[in-house]
Amino acid sequence: QWQQQCDSDLGATILPSGPTTNWGVPPLQAKPTIEDVTIDVQGGDTSYGVSSVAEGADPIIERTKIRVTNATNGHGIFAIDFANLSSLRDLQINISGGSTGYGIRVLSSSGFGTTKLTNSAISVQSTNSYGVDYSAVAQLRIEQSQVRANGSGSYGLWGSGSFGTAIVNHSEITGATSTVSGFITALIGASQL
Repeated sequence: QWQQQCDSDLGATILPSGPTTNWGVPPLQAKPTIEDVTIDVQGGDTSYGVSSVAEGADPIIERTKIRVTNATNGHGIFAIDFANLSSLRDLQINISGGSTGYGIRVLSSSGFGTTKLTNSAISVQSTNSYGVDYSAVAQLRIEQSQVRANGSGSYGLWGSGSFGTAIVNHSEITGATSTVSGFITALIGASQL
């Protein structure tokens, strides 16, 4: 289902590029809805498809393609400083090239809500690849999705510093170094690792 939705003509296209820092959608500090969009970010030292910053920020992202290519550090979706990602649905995220790539990266220390990814596909192909890097004390939920990380150091799901809980159902997770690592608790059902 995600393939059909993501391959259809989407309503808007965002194409930033540059030598230093690039944002497809600039840092969000609110709760917008992003849907039916193609975001294509190229090059840069650090590049972001969508970044969400500040407490209370919680974008709804649906039916959207995010591509980040040839950035030294590429991020599909990035959340920091108590921002939230509670509704990510029908997404296609592709990160390629560069030294480090993240499909979804969540950095927060406390007060963080559940991050939920549904019916989506993430592919990261960088030297060091992270399908989802989740460093928050709350919960990561993945349902009916594919998360693939390829590279010399690659992790499907990475929970930095043994934070949070990962719940994965009806999904496929791949990573050459590790499929799921670093979570306090990982509950996985009806899935392929």
